[in-house]
Amino acid sequence: MKFLRTLARWLGLGMAPEILPETVVLRTPEVTAWRVPSAVRPMFFSETSDGKTLRSSPEMANPTPIRRWCLVEGEHRLSVCASLEDRRPGPRSTIAIAPYWNVSQGQICLGSMVTPRSAAAASLGAWVEGFFQSEFTHAGDVKITSHHEGHFGLWREMAGRQAFPVEWLIPGERWRSGCVAEADRCAPGEWRNRRIVITIVGCGGTGSQIATGMPYLHQALLASGHP
Repeated sequence: MKFLRTLARWLGLGMAPEILPETVVLRTPEVTAWRVPSAVRPMFFSETSDGKTLRSSPEMANPTPIRRWCLVEGEHRLSVCASLEDRRPGPRSTIAIAPYWNVSQGQICLGSMVTPRSAAAASLGAWVEGFFQSEFTHAGDVKITSHHEGHFGLWREMAGRQAFPVEWLIPGERWRSGCVAEADRCAPGEWRNRRIVITIVGCGGTGSQIATGMPYLHQALLASGHP
């Protein structure tokens, strides 16, 4: 067990102990997912692209839906989806497409967004603030709302409201399957379906430590059902 912990640290899979806020719903060494309540926020639409039809002032205060964010540590990648329920998500909770600009297939185009250096729990609020303080320039390549006037009509109508109408959200996949799929992207899928051959070159201090632990790692993989 000590060897496996050491190997995980060498591979960058270790996690520092943290007290997680109640908003965090999933945490692995690679992925953090958390929930952000609905709120009225300023949103900055670009004057030189699609947003020029929306800007009546330097910023527009708009209600935003309940959001669930997913941060992939090490890849500097952030995704977002919307929630149809005002509660902590469970395995059967259904998510919706986030109706924001600068988002495609749930993945956020970081663009002008100022991103924190850390992916620790204490920095999650800074990731959200960075997104909303960036400039919204384009609506992406998928339909993001069921509003009858599309994404332009949605955010034009949102200005001045105090709540986001959930009927204008487009339902997506279930919350658990979406998070698990995100976590699975962090390791090659074929590693789970075929035998893995590890070649150790050199048996000095580090190599000898790894070599003596290989039998234990082999047995652990077999016990977990790996080929």
